[in-house]
Formats: sequence, structure tokens, C-alpha cells
Amino acid sequence: MKAFESIAGLSWIFAHFLQNNIQADITEKYKELNVERVLLMMELDWEDGLRPSVIAKRMGRSKGTITSLIKHCFTHGFVAMTPDPTNKNAKLIFLTQKGKKIHDEMAHVITDRLHESISGIPEEHHEIIKNALLSCIATQNTMWSLEEYKD
Repeated sequence: MKAFESIAGLSWIFAHFLQNNIQADITEKYKELNVERVLLMMELDWEDGLRPSVIAKRMGRSKGTITSLIKHCFTHGFVAMTPDPTNKNAKLIFLTQKGKKIHDEMAHVITDRLHESISGIPEEHHEIIKNALLSCIATQNTMWSLEEYKD
């Protein structure tokens, strides 16, 4: 079967092209950033002061990958680290003012790109597609939950 012959394959192709377009938008403004680093900043904007293990779970990445992202963002002044007062071996990661400024700027760019990417889909189909995608995500990563992001 070819990827374009299945819904999952088409979703994969769509996600690939969307990520490439968002990456191009990001590097046009900030050469030192990529999609993963911006996603890290988005997690910290949602909830600041997270342990790397929580960030890894939410982003669906390994702890090693998250450590690398954090180190890069720390080096460029996008995030800060402090010891976790509840566990002397753990760190808490925070968005810096520089990181927050860049996040806020890129959030608008990404939001525009996301809206544009589904502009051809009728509004009445959005909820059906959203629920279908949430179901698909659950089959791929049982640890990820939208509930974690709800107030």
C-alpha cells in the first residue's frame, strides 16, 4: 500500500508538509530555532516550571531528546533551569523573557499557518476530524492526553 492510499498515510504526508512549512516560517525569523525547540517553548508557555520528564511525556519524545532541546534553548537564553525543591536530583525548566518574547511572536506565525492548512475544510467537519485525530493519537501514544492541557 502507498501512503496516499490510506487515511493514516495521508495524515502522515499532511503532517510532514505542515511541519516543513512551519520550519521554514521559523527559520526565516530565527536561524537558531527549529520546530522542536518552539514546541518546547510552547509547553513552557502553557505551564512553566516543568521537569524534563513531564516535557518529554507531553511532547512524545525521549528524555535524551528533551535534554538536548533544553541544553540548546538554555545556551541561547530561551529557557532557564533551577533545582526542583521537591527533588534535589531534578531540575525545573522555565521560559525566560527572551524565550517568552520569541514564543509569542512565533505562536502567531504558527497559528496562522495551522488555520491556513485547514482552510479548505468546511467548519461543520472540524469537530468530527478533531475527534478522529484524537482517537488516532491515542493509538500511537497512550501516555499523551488532551486532559493534561485542560484547566
